[in-house]
Amino acid sequence: MAAVPSPARSLDPTELARARNVAAALFRIELSDAPEVLIEVLATLRTWLAGDAQASLRRSIAAWIRRLQSRELDHMVPDVARLLEEEAMGERFQRKYATWADALEDRGRQKGLQQGREEGRAEGRAEGLLLALRLVLKRQLVARFGPLPASCVALVDAAGAEDIERWIARVPEADALETVLAPP
Repeated sequence: MAAVPSPARSLDPTELARARNVAAALFRIELSDAPEVLIEVLATLRTWLAGDAQASLRRSIAAWIRRLQSRELDHMVPDVARLLEEEAMGERFQRKYATWADALEDRGRQKGLQQGREEGRAEGRAEGLLLALRLVLKRQLVARFGPLPASCVALVDAAGAEDIERWIARVPEADALETVLAPP
């Protein structure tokens, strides 16, 4: 099932920060990528939702935050429910969240490096294939027509894979080197 775009994305973060209600606090969590915002909003929610009468709402909000973060952050989520319950969540949570944020940053960096390596390998394979095609063509031309003039070698070395493949296909039928290397 496709995700429905959230109308919350059009809300002004500054206005949400000024609003003093649970809905605005939850929208701030959803709209922000900044660790400081999560720290601030969770501290505020813990104060607002203190007491046994709010236990059910705290659990619901904690579950919502876990779902939101697991969807967006690949399941690297701190124990939000415990953080909403703790009396002294300030420094301890900030240390834990900083470690968590560092881990996410490192994970993103690792994904980027992996993607770069994969792209580099693909480019390397394409380049290697092109070099091999050029070598095969030069060998076929030498076998069929004898030593190659420097201009022919330069033309083959500058050609792309499409031209090389077309020239390789022409070698068996060609009467002269110029026939092989003629434009399409």
